Amino acid sequence: MTEQNLKNNPIKNLLSNIEWFWVVAGSIVGLILISMLVLISSAKFHNAVIPYLIGGLAYIITGMILGHYSPGHTIKEAACVGLVIPMAGIVLIKLTDAQSQLTELTGFQAALLIIGGILLTQLGGWIGEEMEGLNKPTKYIQWHWIIVATVVGFMVNCFILFFISLFFYKLIPITLFLALSVAASGLIAGYKSPGNTELECGIAGAVTVLLNYLFLRFGLDIVIPLWVILIALIGGAIFGLFGGWVGERIQQKEELKRKELEG
Repeated sequence: MTEQNLKNNPIKNLLSNIEWFWVVAGSIVGLILISMLVLISSAKFHNAVIPYLIGGLAYIITGMILGHYSPGHTIKEAACVGLVIPMAGIVLIKLTDAQSQLTELTGFQAALLIIGGILLTQLGGWIGEEMEGLNKPTKYIQWHWIIVATVVGFMVNCFILFFISLFFYKLIPITLFLALSVAASGLIAGYKSPGNTELECGIAGAVTVLLNYLFLRFGLDIVIPLWVILIALIGGAIFGLFGGWVGERIQQKEELKRKELEG
């Protein structure tokens, strides 16, 4: 097909620019990861919200792996993976007659599941691309690193609580793990981002706490006093700021060592 024909046919032009190897690899990895986590969470927890949360976060992880490790910009490939995984899951369940929540979905709910998979995997792909640190810092506030640190912090906290609750459900110090996950996400964002992003990490820490509260309140129906929420928001901002500061210091030391070696 000539270059002129590709320009005249935008669909074929789009398909020709997709790295299909990463679509196939990402679909296989994502299907295994999501199936395993959803199966474990469905068997362990009786609340239907938790498997959906864990599955959604697994979509994001799949996109992050694809976006970070694949060469070039592969956000389109992440979207394709997000399309393939839920469709493949629905087809496999229909063929095997397995009992799953997917068998009870209406057509509209299945469409929402597919759209959600595309959006979440694409979000993960975008985060993976951002964590490569190739984009230049913006002039004022780096909003994209607020999103990255927020998603990573919320995801780390959820998975820590998820895996630990499989064994020690009644002994989980939720506050401690939330603080550690916020600090860890700030460290990652501060280390990976160009420029100084301590402020962005602090804002992300507060937003991460807010997301956790919304999940506890509306997902698990747990009521938390207002004063606890305010203290948690302040603490999240402080821990996020601290993590971002540590990440920036590590980045500066590595840059200094690199310059010494080059000199």
